[in-house]
Amino acid sequence: MKYNSTQKPEITIDATFGAAVYNKSVLMIYDFYVLGLSNTFFWKCPTQLILNFYNQHVSAKHLDVGVGSGYFLDNCQFSNPNPIITLVDLNPNSLEYTAQRIHRYKPTTLLANIFQPLPSALTFDSI
Repeated sequence: MKYNSTQKPEITIDATFGAAVYNKSVLMIYDFYVLGLSNTFFWKCPTQLILNFYNQHVSAKHLDVGVGSGYFLDNCQFSNPNPIITLVDLNPNSLEYTAQRIHRYKPTTLLANIFQPLPSALTFDSI
């Protein structure tokens, strides 16, 4: 069942502020700055370490919340060649960018506030 939703979710001011940062220009340099520099030097947690963790826990029925650039979904190793992936984000730019990046998996996109209930028919094995 697909739930590609473009209906505007109920969004609080605080949630909107965080999501608004991710415009198309920022997403084009996101991997370099966030995954290359910030993870390594600021957080002291290299992206490869996070990807290894991702690989250990991602399932064939996955919900990705706050999708960023889609790097981890693009680079992780799914146990199934045709995983069911649902992308949830407040920012349509992030959803579009990530959906395009992992188009080979035909992800479902849902423009939503994760602090609001998702459709009850949706179930996942990893988040």
